Amino acid sequence: TKALSARNNANDWYYVDLTKDIIPMIEDYTPRASFEHKNIFYNKTTLDKTKPNYITCTFGIQATAPNATRCFNWISQEYHDEFIWYRKQGDSEWTQVESFKNEIGHRAYYNRIRSEFTDGTPFVTHKVIIKNLGAGTYEYKVGRDDSYMSDVKTFRVVENPSKFVFVQTSDQQGFRWDEYQIWKDAAKYIKDNVGFNFVVNTGDITQNGNRVNEWLDYYDARELSFEGIEEMTVIGNNDLCPANLYVLGDGGDSAKINPRNMSYFYTYEMDENNLPIFNIEGKEVYVDSLYSFNYGNTHFICVNSEITDKTETMVYGLSTNGLVYDEMKKWCEKDMELNTTQSWNIAVMHELPFTILTQYNVNQFYWDGVESNNPSRSGSHINYNNLEKNKYWFSTFCQEHNIRLAIGGHKHTYAATLPILENPANNMKPIIQVTQEMLETMFGSSELKEDTSEASLAGQLFPASWIGDDTYKTKKHLCTFQLVDKITAPIYITNQATGYKHTSNKELPSKEVPWDYYFFPCTSVITDKTTVKDTVNAGQRYPFYTIYEVTDG
Repeated sequence: TKALSARNNANDWYYVDLTKDIIPMIEDYTPRASFEHKNIFYNKTTLDKTKPNYITCTFGIQATAPNATRCFNWISQEYHDEFIWYRKQGDSEWTQVESFKNEIGHRAYYNRIRSEFTDGTPFVTHKVIIKNLGAGTYEYKVGRDDSYMSDVKTFRVVENPSKFVFVQTSDQQGFRWDEYQIWKDAAKYIKDNVGFNFVVNTGDITQNGNRVNEWLDYYDARELSFEGIEEMTVIGNNDLCPANLYVLGDGGDSAKINPRNMSYFYTYEMDENNLPIFNIEGKEVYVDSLYSFNYGNTHFICVNSEITDKTETMVYGLSTNGLVYDEMKKWCEKDMELNTTQSWNIAVMHELPFTILTQYNVNQFYWDGVESNNPSRSGSHINYNNLEKNKYWFSTFCQEHNIRLAIGGHKHTYAATLPILENPANNMKPIIQVTQEMLETMFGSSELKEDTSEASLAGQLFPASWIGDDTYKTKKHLCTFQLVDKITAPIYITNQATGYKHTSNKELPSKEVPWDYYFFPCTSVITDKTTVKDTVNAGQRYPFYTIYEVTDG
């Protein structure tokens, strides 16, 4: 169940206690002799042959009324013409719409997908987009006929909300059914304790995107609590698969390069005026998980942060890396040009441009009183898998286009930054924006001052309380400050895993990250520049979700 390099029979035997209530399929685990066809030691969740599977409802470009759009996606095991039936709650007549099958041009990406999962299971993906919906609650069902039909599900359309709430979840990834039960419990807790309009999932739904059982285990746990609630997703690195979609891969990062299987499970509407399809070196490159939508007064721009150099060369067949993000940059800029009337802009991705720094990262930049002259904050692929002219382009894009909030996951630890700007002169030293009130309440200072004690700090401003205090010595080498009347810089919020895998990345935050306002710093024992032993903060040991409330003001 794990990556080959991590397998250890002595540690990995998994014993099933048949007396427990949580066993999903007792008959499959019951001991049987070989002549009774005993052929499994662990049973993985499979597609249901009797009805459609993994039915998702997402927003189109316009999420709220008037003229709202909903996108639907489902999976069946055999190829047949299939349909969605929908009606406004209270109406007696159903409207029937067939799933896309003969679209041409860029709309061909909506057509049914016939393929098979790596366990050999054949499947068909069906997609439908319904437009011009008014406010109200709707019922729908998908299938072929009465012999192969889903349960009746619902979705709700609201009009001009003056306030709305969405919940962010992330990184539910698991190897097996029981690991997804933590996600199931977390989803139930959210349902019972939070009033919200929709969910944004910032990726890593699975541990290995080519194992269908993980998608199904995620979905089964999700549907118990979130049925009737739209879920907007972006792809995570663990949701990727090898260049060859029919190969499972060894579970390592080098085999996780292809985002195509995201289209098996979700439909997102393409903007006809700004397609996520690029002509690069004479090749047509369709980028999954690149779309945007408007909910009330807020524009959400959702981007794929997982384009690696191998994605470009082995999946898209390009000559070098950085070419896809160069086109995505143009797409993002046009997306903002086409959406200028919203009050707020929010960016959504898996791995953010500003992520946690480990103590090892910090030591490589500043050690023994000396700053590195070749620093790199690294982090997200969107930061560094670029042409030289586009280094750190997305965070720069956010601050130039009034994107005040960017949310992501990946690091399996919660971190909320102060408002921060890129610093073109030194990308290892971002600029922290503060107002006079923030300066006084957060830093206990009435002014910003230059620190003249070291040449490498010349011309940079810090809270007066930091000057002359060695407690802040390292932090001063990692940032600078700007005093403003009104905050314009984005903040970046990383959501801790909403599942069992809280510290799997083994990348624990240094206490020295000056732009992280609220986070879980680890305890580090530093032997020398390259030898650091970190101890996890207990705050990282819990499943997390984040609630966002957006108002007109």
